[in-house]
Amino acid sequence: MKRKLPGRSASIEFMPVPVDTTLFKQAAFDRRDGVFRVVFSGRLDEFKDPPTMFRTFEAVHRRLRGRFEFHYVGTTDPHRYAEFAAIGSSTVRHGHDAAPEVAAISRAAMPASSRRSSKACPAPCWSFSRSAGRW
Repeated sequence: MKRKLPGRSASIEFMPVPVDTTLFKQAAFDRRDGVFRVVFSGRLDEFKDPPTMFRTFEAVHRRLRGRFEFHYVGTTDPHRYAEFAAIGSSTVRHGHDAAPEVAAISRAAMPASSRRSSKACPAPCWSFSRSAGRW
């Protein structure tokens, strides 16, 4: 990323995301049923900027003409963010769960044809620091 965006390198940092790869296995997207699904597990803390995530999901929902589902695993009330209203009807709220249950939710969110492995990717994450500059 720093090579691709050298002018922004001060605002980019690498953050490894530990994932239990015995529970979460990487798999290709299978959209044969025409629905794009996203699973988010965690707290909707301010520093994660949920409004931007919800606006992005709303744009994806609109672009896919409603063929979008957001599966939220966590206890933060997403309604505390006004931007959530745009995707609320496309959201499945699962509440708090431990890792094995989150893996099961990830597998269940996929079409039946791809349930042999979950769509959780044990990949690194990029973090963009808002304090170092706006995008």
